[in-house]
Amino acid sequence: MGITYGDHLIDIGHFDITPEQERESEALRCLRCETTEGVEMRPSYTAYHWNGEGKNPNADVPLCPDCFEEHREYWNEMWSYARGGY
Repeated sequence: MGITYGDHLIDIGHFDITPEQERESEALRCLRCETTEGVEMRPSYTAYHWNGEGKNPNADVPLCPDCFEEHREYWNEMWSYARGGY
């Protein structure tokens, strides 16, 4: 059996991922809803103890605007509770 036109396209890289497709796959995804629309690195609002080793548990997190608003409200409520402001 000879080489087909499809084999030729594969050999020349016709079906390789494009730089644009690669950027899309690397785009930030919201940690909550997994969208890529409007996702930015946002403050985590956490204050877990971290000794500098391993991954920072208080690092900024990728969130879309809607999920960030929910995240911010949740953590503001938790901090209010922690500070005694029921």
